[in-house]
Amino acid sequence: MIDKNLVYIEIIFLLGVLLNVFVPRNIFLKILIVIVLFLFVIKEIDDYKYIKQKYLYVGYGFVVLLVLFIITEYIINIYYIAALICLVVIYLYLFKVLFNTTYGKVIKVNRGKVSILVCDPFYKTKKEIDLSYSGKIKKDDIVILELTKFPINKKITRIIKVISEEKEVVLEIQKPKVKPTKKVKKKK
Repeated sequence: MIDKNLVYIEIIFLLGVLLNVFVPRNIFLKILIVIVLFLFVIKEIDDYKYIKQKYLYVGYGFVVLLVLFIITEYIINIYYIAALICLVVIYLYLFKVLFNTTYGKVIKVNRGKVSILVCDPFYKTKKEIDLSYSGKIKKDDIVILELTKFPINKKITRIIKVISEEKEVVLEIQKPKVKPTKKVKKKK
């Protein structure tokens, strides 16, 4: 599953890197690309309510890396270049290690077995996952899933939490309760 917002973020990031490589000394244009990338990340944050931390890590990470690539034009020391390469590797490694959850939508429920379609654009799978689950779960529920802690080839291990679609709709429709005011009798 390819998410269009993530593709746009990657395109803006690569455009900024290419501008840094091929357009020398135009700092205004480079800062403009950084600002556009930052604003796009902030604008699209509401589409990722179940994986907001992953999205912010990727978005803000790309903004910081783009700024570091712009600085490479002014600092050409070999130690800075080596540090930049190490930071990129650490950034990619931490993305694999830090985030051990994903989410999906329940497709089928059969006596203790649940079929789930993973909706997370960061977790690349197109097939449905079958897990055992003993709690209450219905078709079209959103579930939070746990991934293995090993950074390479993460597998889904279990269901952490079930988020019912009906609960979300009820919470959005419910109005806040207003406390009734007490009537005070005046003494004459």
